Amino acid sequence: MTFNPTFIRVKTVDECADLINRPHEDYPQRVNVTAAIIRYHIEVDTDFVTTEGYKAMHSYIMYDMDVGSRGVWRTCHVTVGDATPCSPYLIQAEIERNQLQTLWFNKLVDDSDIIRWYRALMIVHPFKDGNGRVGGCIAAIASHYLSKGEYLLAPCQ
Repeated sequence: MTFNPTFIRVKTVDECADLINRPHEDYPQRVNVTAAIIRYHIEVDTDFVTTEGYKAMHSYIMYDMDVGSRGVWRTCHVTVGDATPCSPYLIQAEIERNQLQTLWFNKLVDDSDIIRWYRALMIVHPFKDGNGRVGGCIAAIASHYLSKGEYLLAPCQ
């Protein structure tokens, strides 16, 4: 799967949440919840996010998705553009193989580390829907930590 996301640096959480959600057909429905997640994690000031955190973010962002699909790895095959991510049975193995179980912010050297992580997560595509929004939130939170609050990275596909 060829996927080369573009990111820009923004100053505000609201601008970042807007950019994360803009490519989606339900825009701007989830902008406020996306912004709330980013704000919450910035205020908590943790230096990592785990797969359980990814799932919690997904459940919150995709609040109107069927209960069986919110906050859990997908159980169906999906197509993303012209690519087919791994089988749902291989998601956990692919997360481990790509070392995506925990994103340790204090181990990041620069923005390229965050972008590589985001790209790897999007290629695995662990959720049925909402992957870009969850990954975008985590990229924003990690970049805020890395830049000591100077900016947030926002994907702009």
